[in-house]
Amino acid sequence: MNTIRKTVLGLALFAIGNANAEVITADVNALGLNNLGSPNSVSWNFSAPGGNALLKFGLVGYNSLDGWGFFYTDIFSLSVNGNTAFKGSFNLGGGGSDTILYNPNNATAIAMSNGFWLGGVADISLPISLQANGNQTITFIYDSPTFLSELGYLAGPQGVSDESWGVSWANVNTDPVPEPEEWAMMFIGVGMVAYQIKRKQRQANRQLI
Repeated sequence: MNTIRKTVLGLALFAIGNANAEVITADVNALGLNNLGSPNSVSWNFSAPGGNALLKFGLVGYNSLDGWGFFYTDIFSLSVNGNTAFKGSFNLGGGGSDTILYNPNNATAIAMSNGFWLGGVADISLPISLQANGNQTITFIYDSPTFLSELGYLAGPQGVSDESWGVSWANVNTDPVPEPEEWAMMFIGVGMVAYQIKRKQRQANRQLI
């Protein structure tokens, strides 16, 4: 197989991979991801092929869900197939600071409080790895600890009349945007194809002279 054919085949496979991309959306109402007390957790089970993916979701705080660094601290955690993938504490109406506590996958989190006792939202995005067997589980977890080594003794659970949480939307893109290296390889391939075509044309023109 010559260089042009190899390059064209590679580009075709790249395009096919993108064409097979799938965005899986959680039915947050069916999962009951609304107005949950803390501590609590809800799991989202779905089927998807193994490999890299991108998870995005909207975390919602009701009333006075608290951030990091004071007596009423609440902590959100995310588990992907049984492994903790993210942990943070956000001021969603209660006070404290927005702090990411564990972030091995380089997640981004943008949190905004609507004001004291008015709740708030946090949009979170992170790359994840899906299991090869196709069975995937994402678990959303909130906790209101009574003690942390960093902060000492804390208030613990405060009840849904004081604070609660939920997830307003969530989706998984099973074919996330290619890495810069993948784009570079694609552009190199396009350049090689263009060069080979021009080279063939020049050789054909010389034979006609």
